[in-house]
Amino acid sequence: MKSFAEQLKELGYTVTQEGEKISFPFRIETGKRAGEDIMLGFIANADFMLNPPSGPHVRPRLLPMNAEQVPHPVGGVHESPFGKDWQYWSRPIKHWAETRRNAADYMAHIHRLFDTL
Repeated sequence: MKSFAEQLKELGYTVTQEGEKISFPFRIETGKRAGEDIMLGFIANADFMLNPPSGPHVRPRLLPMNAEQVPHPVGGVHESPFGKDWQYWSRPIKHWAETRRNAADYMAHIHRLFDTL
């Protein structure tokens, strides 16, 4: 079983990993921010595949900080353990059990988030 970071590398991302923290440059492909280059981060635990990574963690901050649990994109935006220039979007992939539980399916979830900003 390959780790989340290994699977991301196979998808072509240039991944930096510090413990469970994974980050990489990302070009937004869809939505009103299409073409912008950002950094994405995730915390992927050793139980990846059973459970998805948390995140995304985003730099620069793209959304107003709002910890209220209201629908995307308005709420669930918090400080991030990745640093002061980052923000954490609480956007769980609720259909994880119906996916192949891999990085490609998780990144499809991320693309949908940017499509709906």
